[in-house]
Formats: sequence, structure tokens, C-alpha cells
Amino acid sequence: MSGTRKTVSIFFLFASIATTILMYSLTTEEETTISAMQVKYPVLGIIWAVAAAFAVFFNMEWLLKESEIKSKCFRALVITGSFSVLLTPFTLEESPIGFSLPFINLHRFSAVFFAAVSYIALLTVLISRRSLNRKIYSLLSAVLIAIVLINLCGIFAMDGYVSAFMEMVLMLAGLAALLFMNFAPKKKSEDVRS
Repeated sequence: MSGTRKTVSIFFLFASIATTILMYSLTTEEETTISAMQVKYPVLGIIWAVAAAFAVFFNMEWLLKESEIKSKCFRALVITGSFSVLLTPFTLEESPIGFSLPFINLHRFSAVFFAAVSYIALLTVLISRRSLNRKIYSLLSAVLIAIVLINLCGIFAMDGYVSAFMEMVLMLAGLAALLFMNFAPKKKSEDVRS
């Protein structure tokens, strides 16, 4: 990867981490979500969405180039998933710009689509790259799957409710995995044992 793309990837990763933590820190009670913060602080909500979209996009692009996954359909899904988070600040009914469709909660759909596609793509790349650092990637895959499952159990236990803490943990875990996969030292393929 070129130096410029690497710099942009790191910039958006850290911008997304910082804005995610900031959005969470602005929540005043456990019931408040990052979506509510997007209504209360619309400019910050847009900055967060842009940082998250570009962090996932640039870093997944980098991972896809290094992986053995060459499917254009998979790449298109990653791009669509990455940028679906950009809809979240604009599809809240309470938002000044908000638009929605009568038959679907567009905000919830775009947020869930972003999370699902991002995690599925990340786990797919992790599984395809297991020949490098096999133990570390297996452990990282298990941790990410556990985080997703714990969040899903929490959502079901709370009758579909999502807390800001759950959103933050899910987001930060994915961003940390992208940071690790793209910027951690890699073993040379000739040093790897099967």
C-alpha cells in the first residue's frame, strides 16, 4: 500500500475511534444511544458517520488487496456496507434533515447493514488470511465472534434495545481488529508452519 493510502487509512481509523468514544462519552444515561447523540449533535454525528465509513472502507480495501478474495461482488458488498453508515445521521426521524420510508426504518436498516456487512467481511478476510499468524488470527476471529454474540444476546435480553455502550464496544472491536490486521508486524510466509 502506498504511503498516502496508509496515512489516510490510519487517519480515518483513529478519527473513527476518537469520535466513537466522544459520542459515547456524551451519552447522559444508559438508555441513550449513539443515534440519539446524532440528533442532539448533528454535526458531530455526520463527522462520526464519515469517519466510520472511510475507516472501514479504506482499511477493508487494503485487507482485500492483501487477501486471496478477488470477488467483485464481495468488494461491492464491502463498499455498500461501508458507506451505508453515512445514511444514519440523515435517516433519523428527529433529525433536521431526516427522511424515511413508510415501510422500513431506514436508520435502523442502514446501521444494522453497516455492522453486519462490516463484521462479515472482516471475519471472511480473517479466515482467508489464517495462513499468516494462524494462532493470532484464530484468536482474533473468536474474540470478534464472541463480542457479536454477546451483543446479540444483550439485544434479545433487552427486547430489541441497543445501548450506547453496546454500540461502542461493537464499533471499537471492529476498528481495533482492522488496526491490528493492517498495521501489526506480519510474519514472512516462509517462516510460517502449516
